[in-house]
Amino acid sequence: MSDAKKSDDLTIVPPHKESGGRTTLIAIIAAILIAWALKATALVTMPLAFAVFIALVVWPIDKAVQSRVPDKLSWLGHVAAMMVVVLVLLLFIAGVAFVARSVADELPGHVEQIRQQLRSLAEGGGSGGSLPQTLLHALNSGDGGAGLLDIVSGFARRLLRSMGTTLSLMTLIFFFSLLMLIEAPRWCAKLETATRGRAEEAWFETIRASAQRFRWYLLVRTVVGLLTAALYGLWLWLFGVEFVMLWVVLTFLLSYVPTIGSLISGILPFGFALATKDLGTALLVGAGLLVIEQVMGNFVDPRMQGKRLAISPLVLLISLLVWAFIWGVAGTLIAVPMTVLLIVVFSHIRVLRPLALMLSDRTDYDGLDETLAP
Repeated sequence: MSDAKKSDDLTIVPPHKESGGRTTLIAIIAAILIAWALKATALVTMPLAFAVFIALVVWPIDKAVQSRVPDKLSWLGHVAAMMVVVLVLLLFIAGVAFVARSVADELPGHVEQIRQQLRSLAEGGGSGGSLPQTLLHALNSGDGGAGLLDIVSGFARRLLRSMGTTLSLMTLIFFFSLLMLIEAPRWCAKLETATRGRAEEAWFETIRASAQRFRWYLLVRTVVGLLTAALYGLWLWLFGVEFVMLWVVLTFLLSYVPTIGSLISGILPFGFALATKDLGTALLVGAGLLVIEQVMGNFVDPRMQGKRLAISPLVLLISLLVWAFIWGVAGTLIAVPMTVLLIVVFSHIRVLRPLALMLSDRTDYDGLDETLAP
C-alpha cells in the first residue's frame, strides 16, 4: 500500500509543475496581448486612463465640498473638482505652448552665433578638434539651413500646430473625469450588489491606496519640480545664459517624466551654454546643474516620497520605456501611476502577490503590505 501511495504521489507532482509553467506562459502571452491592445486602442484607452487618475486626484475635493453643502447642492462638489482640473490643464497647455513658441521663434535667431562658437571651438582644438568639427558639420548640414537647429525649431512649430488636437484630447479627458465623479456612488453600489458585500472592503482599500499614492506622487513631483526649476533658473541667470524662463518652464514640465526628464532638462541648457559661452563657463554651468539634480533627485525627492512609493528603480525605468512604447509621450507621464496601480492591485490578489513583490522595492510581503497600506 505504501508503494502504491508513493507512486500516486509521484504522478501528482509533474502535472502540477506543468500547470504552473502553463500558467506563467499564459500570463506572459496575456501581458503582450494587453500591451498590443492598449497600443492599438490608444485613442480611447489613453484618455480613459488619464481620466481615471484625474478623478482619483480630485475626488477628495469633490467629497469635501459635498460634505459642506446641502444634498440639493451636491453638484457643487463636481464643479469645484473640475474647476481645479481645468486650471491645471490650462496651465499645462500654456507651459507647453510657451516652450514651443520660444524655441520656434527665438532659437533660429541664434543660429549664426552658435555656428561661430562651435567653429572657434573646432579651430582651437587643433588636431584634437574632430568632435567639434563633426558637430559643426551636423549643424551646418542641409540646403542652407541650420541643420539640427532647424530640426528642433521645426519640431516646435509642429507641436504648436498640434495644440488643437491636444486641446480636443484634454476635453475628452475632462468629460471622462466628470462622468466618473458623477457615477462613482452608483458604481460602488453596483459593486456591493454584484459581490454581495464580499469584495467591497478589499476593492475600496485598493482604490484608496492607489489614490493616496498617486496624489502624494503628484504633490512631491510638483514641489520638487518647482524647486529644481527655480534653482536651475537662478544658476543659469548667474552665468548669463539666455532664455532663462524657457529652461525654467521646460525643467518643471519634464520633472513629471521620471529619469529621462531630468536628464533632458539638464543636457539642453548645458548644450546651449556650450554653444553660446566659452568652454569654462559652460563647464561651470553643467557642473552646477549636475549638483542641483543630484541633490534634488537623491536627497530631497526620496525623503519627501518616503515609503509612499514602493517601486524598484529598475522596474521604474522599464515601465517608463514600456508605457512610452504603448502611448508615446503621454505614456511617459502616466508610467509611474500605472505601475503603482498595478502593484497595489496585484498585492490584493493572492495569485498575483508574487508579481507585486517583484515590481516593488521590498524583499518580503510584510514590507510590501506596510508600504501599500492606506
